[in-house]
Amino acid sequence: MLIDDLTHYVWTFPLRAKSDVFQFLVAFHAYIQTQFNLSLLALQSDNGKEFDNHALRSHCAAHGIALRLSCPYTFAQNGKAERIIRTLNDCIRSLLLHAMPSTFWVEALSTATYLINRRPCQTSGTSTPHELLLGAPPEYSHLRVFGCLCFPNQSVITLNKLSARSTPCALLGYPQDHRGYRCLDLQTRRVITSRHVVFDETRFPFLNSTTDKNPTIASTPTTVSDETVIIQPIQTLPVSQTITPSVQTTHEPSSATSTSPSIPQPTVLRPPTPPTTQLAANNNPPPAPTITGHPMQTRSRAGIFKPNPKYALVTTPSTMSPIPKSVRAALQDLNWRLAMAAEHKALLRNRTWRLVDRSPGANVVTGEWIFKHKLNRDGSLERYKARWVV
Repeated sequence: MLIDDLTHYVWTFPLRAKSDVFQFLVAFHAYIQTQFNLSLLALQSDNGKEFDNHALRSHCAAHGIALRLSCPYTFAQNGKAERIIRTLNDCIRSLLLHAMPSTFWVEALSTATYLINRRPCQTSGTSTPHELLLGAPPEYSHLRVFGCLCFPNQSVITLNKLSARSTPCALLGYPQDHRGYRCLDLQTRRVITSRHVVFDETRFPFLNSTTDKNPTIASTPTTVSDETVIIQPIQTLPVSQTITPSVQTTHEPSSATSTSPSIPQPTVLRPPTPPTTQLAANNNPPPAPTITGHPMQTRSRAGIFKPNPKYALVTTPSTMSPIPKSVRAALQDLNWRLAMAAEHKALLRNRTWRLVDRSPGANVVTGEWIFKHKLNRDGSLERYKARWVV
């Protein structure tokens, strides 16, 4: 995050690592010189090593830029930057909680920066940072609600004249290199940049798909006759959720008929009766599909529960030989020793190398052994794999 001390204009750059700070600062320095024909006088930051390093100090010294650092653990000396960071975080949090999941924090950061630069600042009165820096008041007629339902015009790329001219999308913000809108296709998860977009600012696709994370249980399961039934309270669910119809039983206590109609009565739902052989083998019913707040079709929502090969090593019995950390440890295990022997025979059979005398001054490249477990789709061990690589 960079902020101009005079105009309070803000630039934000999402980074994958702190080591990328230097190249972004160099690019920003060139941007300031080219777009505004101004020189960067001073750069003030905290005492982080991404700013206080040899590369940045050399760049500032070569261009006459004063590098100012705050004292360690003295945030007040960098108070203007700390305050705008808090403002950005509050704005991002509001955008995400209102319309989008937290995975879209980069789009929320870009939108928050775009909006903060176009709203009046307390220190500059009624003027906005956009007006103070660029010399022209900002436009507000194109602003739309973040994350709302939108329909970009796709008539140019349709297959034929009878195809749909648009697709439902969610607004992600405003691109920096286009005069338009960034829209997320809800079906293909593809980002569409378009100028001609129709908005429905009262509907939010991601907000409507969320469910109650802490449902309240009003009653406890009971047993009626010799068959197990599940008693659930009557709840009003959103339209976006669907529940498999269940058969209602008529075997209810006689006292239920005298209950006042103003009090909601629990509905008795009978689960499907599994085969007798399955009950004898396992008394626990299979897990029910989980209703989540996203439209993606996952295994848990479809009721499919299979062991993930990624975590197969956690559930595999301890008889599997662990991956050795050295060749010496591999030679002490029979399984890995056989895998190394098979790899050696394959190299000899394919004539991978040819023994020659070493030339004077030649750079000899060494190799190493790579050990890995090859697993089946169900997570079980297929074979021990040893490879000699250079």
